[in-house]
Amino acid sequence: MSEFDIVDQYDSIDDPGQKSDFLDAVGLTRPVINSLRRRRASARRAAEATPTRPESNSPTTPPPNGAAPRSSRPPRGTRRPRTTANTRPPNRSYALRRYRRTHPPVVIVLILKFD
Repeated sequence: MSEFDIVDQYDSIDDPGQKSDFLDAVGLTRPVINSLRRRRASARRAAEATPTRPESNSPTTPPPNGAAPRSSRPPRGTRRPRTTANTRPPNRSYALRRYRRTHPPVVIVLILKFD
């Protein structure tokens, strides 16, 4: 018995007293029933909205030069070239350290007087 069957049973009852008794017996409340109704409606809309894919009756064309189809080959590599040992990102750590200071700088002024 699915949870949506409970909603159907609840809706089939006409007497409000029997509805309350049914809710007590099942252990649910009216807001839960309303939530189940919304979920059921949403599931129905989602089922109607998903298009069914028609099966392709046209024969597939073989890959050129007798190559294996793409599904049986390993996946393609990334378009980005692989990094080699001699290429590194630029070292810009000074820019990161500059903005880490959370306290203001302290300025000390010394005045020396010699006679």
